[in-house]
Amino acid sequence: MRNYRKSDLDEYHKMLSDRENMYFIIPFGIITSTIKESQASLNNAIEINAKGTSRRYCIALKESDKLIGAVGYEIAAETPVGKIADPMGWFLMPNYQNKGYMTEAVKRVLAFAFL
Repeated sequence: MRNYRKSDLDEYHKMLSDRENMYFIIPFGIITSTIKESQASLNNAIEINAKGTSRRYCIALKESDKLIGAVGYEIAAETPVGKIADPMGWFLMPNYQNKGYMTEAVKRVLAFAFL
């Protein structure tokens, strides 16, 4: 896992514009149709990570650094005892599903969120 980069745009667009893969996400307004929409979404992900208002991570292959998915959460509120995170979400390109990538990524994000 790593932070997003502007160079992730092509793979990011493939992921977010895949209507079949993103079927259950459509009601949340995350799916994109154009490269321009994907660029805006990617820029937003980079910006809010920098601000610390959410944690959105790119899942990339070690060998090639190619984006294959995403995982993260929004920080809903800060309380005297810590931050409240809601919701958590994830996406994974179809060719990489059922191989353990997402299980590992979600475990790492949860461990980080509860430090």
